[in-house]
Amino acid sequence: MPLKWVALAALKGPKGDVGTWYQRAVGASDTMDTLTNGSYATSSGAVAMNLGLPNVLGSLEILTWGTGGNSGTATYLTRSTTPELLINTKINSEWSGWKKLADLWFVENTLTVSDNLDLLPSGVRTIWSGETAQALGLPDNLMHTITTERWGLSAGIQTAKARGVTTVKVLRRQLLSGGWSAWKDVSPWYDTTALSSSDNLDDLTSGVRTVWSGTVAEALGLPAVALGVVTTVRWGASAAVQTYETRALEVATYKRALLSGGWTSWQKQGGNAGGGGTSVPVSKSSGFKTVPLSLTSGNGGSGNSPISASVAYPMNWNAPITRWRMVMRDGNPRFGIGKSNRITITDLRANGVSLLSSATTPGDGSFWMSPWFTGKPQGSLSFSYSAQLEPIAQVGGGTINGSAATSMPFEMWVEAEVPAYVPVIAVLGDSNSCGVGTSVPVHDSYLSVYCRRIGALPVHYSASGDSWAGWENPNQHKWTRWSHLDAVDAVLLMLGSNDMGSGTLEAAEAQRRFLAVAAIAEDLISPIMHVGLLKPRNTNVGNYEVVRRLHNTWLKTKPGNVRDWHDLNSPVSADDDNILPQYNADGTHMNTAGHQRLSDAIVKVISINGHTIASPNGTMFRLAVDNAGALSAVAA
Repeated sequence: MPLKWVALAALKGPKGDVGTWYQRAVGASDTMDTLTNGSYATSSGAVAMNLGLPNVLGSLEILTWGTGGNSGTATYLTRSTTPELLINTKINSEWSGWKKLADLWFVENTLTVSDNLDLLPSGVRTIWSGETAQALGLPDNLMHTITTERWGLSAGIQTAKARGVTTVKVLRRQLLSGGWSAWKDVSPWYDTTALSSSDNLDDLTSGVRTVWSGTVAEALGLPAVALGVVTTVRWGASAAVQTYETRALEVATYKRALLSGGWTSWQKQGGNAGGGGTSVPVSKSSGFKTVPLSLTSGNGGSGNSPISASVAYPMNWNAPITRWRMVMRDGNPRFGIGKSNRITITDLRANGVSLLSSATTPGDGSFWMSPWFTGKPQGSLSFSYSAQLEPIAQVGGGTINGSAATSMPFEMWVEAEVPAYVPVIAVLGDSNSCGVGTSVPVHDSYLSVYCRRIGALPVHYSASGDSWAGWENPNQHKWTRWSHLDAVDAVLLMLGSNDMGSGTLEAAEAQRRFLAVAAIAEDLISPIMHVGLLKPRNTNVGNYEVVRRLHNTWLKTKPGNVRDWHDLNSPVSADDDNILPQYNADGTHMNTAGHQRLSDAIVKVISINGHTIASPNGTMFRLAVDNAGALSAVAA
């Protein structure tokens, strides 16, 4: 009775025709219990014997299922002049032992010109000459091992592995209801070529490659300095997915995608973002990372920008940037709105240098990304645009048709690739964190000023009019829009003023909201969380000031895993009741001088870069950047 085969096609993953079943080497210390699902090769008889197999090299395939992989099957095909097939089954977490199935599997050993590949039953056969291969309809004149897997009259897969060639060559075809398909070259999925430091991940064709050293991983810009496997799947000039699986005690998987505007950043798989997500940002200590540098922030109002205009956005960051691209759409990140509005961009320039003559954004509310540009963007980003509808006005400074403006069109940021050691600090805040009241909002906000002083980069999770209550849903766009990018090093929690602004909020509810959102921020933004004491409003209502003062006192206790607090109140308010006149913009917001004063008031260490060092006695430290930009060592 012939052995019944299960369709490997049903198991295929994102890697194409052969799914996750590319071949890897069995390690010298591996056992049947340490190997995960996949296809393996034994490099010596000793390695095979560790698995309970005969002292013969061969190919191994393992498939387990059930709770903790407590059930499964394994097959082993020996590499010898008289090949044998062995099978092992796993029941209740125990492997039963290897059994030979030669009589069931090897129906015929060698094929001749009179055979018909279309009619072969399941089994493994060999072709010993190129003439026979061509007579049987194979697209080359090489010797082959032919594996046929059938499960019915009109379902099957045939694989042809070439023999006698120095490079891997594997062909595959499948039997469907309409007959056998043409042979397809799937060699890249078996040829695990080692990458070198001079390779470019962006240019890799479909296939599986290996990384054999941390030095190569770092040179390639991979998200972890570790040995691993890079899998690339392409289906067009601007569509691809790349996966990096590390070879380490704790295996990690990272993915990125090629879109019309270029490659996204690496995203680590398997997190629990907000309790319901499946990926988390990647925070790295070496190589490069990608940072979203906001040119605008969300708006609480309903105003619009001109339907066509020439605009310029200031860019001023005090950190090295290797390459960057512009990301934009007509939308409002505070509410997750993506407006169906096609925008034509012309004469895109950075600091006066022409970068792109023209481009058109999608008209469906999705984001447009420019190509990558090398070097550091500095000075201003300028272009002309025309839209189908008036774009939503955002918080942000710049010029519109040559005149200074404090609201600018488009949800827009620069995605910058920077060395991993550059500190990146985020703020989760409202209009005060956006810089409303300054001459150039976002650019002149206290976090932007602070980061320019210490050589860090700012990330604005901020929107005018926003509140703790507006951030309690972790699935909102304003939480997730940068989830594909690398993690920041620390986050400053600065919401609350608008929650209390109604004058009716009780202190206990303010604390509940803070703790709810802080838990999400710890998961989705950074576990290194700081808070700032909230300043007063000159025109307050109800119990606003009473609750604000109680809340500030509570924040000093560092609730909800907060690392430290910063006094961002008394530097701009002498009486803890009003904003000082020299820092007051409108009674609620601070002017440019006020934001400068707050940036000066951050005197405790808030940003820690990714490098860990050891003292002579073995104590571990991390390098910290203080408010003056100096490095010091703090406990890791």
